Amino acid sequence: MRDQIDAIIRDAIRLPEHVEAVAAALKYDLYHGPSFARIGPQGFEGFTHDDYATEYADLEGEGYSVAETFGPLADHFRAWVADNVSSVFVDVDAGFVSFGPEPEGYWMDPETCEPCDCDDEGAVWVDPEPVYLAESRDVMRALFGSAVAEHFN
Repeated sequence: MRDQIDAIIRDAIRLPEHVEAVAAALKYDLYHGPSFARIGPQGFEGFTHDDYATEYADLEGEGYSVAETFGPLADHFRAWVADNVSSVFVDVDAGFVSFGPEPEGYWMDPETCEPCDCDDEGAVWVDPEPVYLAESRDVMRALFGSAVAEHFN
């Protein structure tokens, strides 16, 4: 079930390209590091998959700053995660992710199948569909993999 929930989360949450590239650089560093990252004139928003390497010399260039990957790049990623990753509710049957509050039940008029007040004659309580609460650490794992999630959550 975890793989299915992870797939639903990945399909529902579209990451900016620079965040995917930053996460790839951090994952590379965790598995193969130390590595270096190049930050260009556009800052972190301009970071691409070509902006990290094992050798410092591979990234040197005028107008760029080069630092260890687990320096300013990791700090930027931490800040982005703190601002953008939170718990979500996943409806596995519908393949749906809800970013709001937990779904609630409601009163329904059985004749019209429309929501109504609990005091209305014949009103029937309808339970919400069962959902799975994916904590922010679960969302991190789904989006970035276990190694990055464990290190940055």
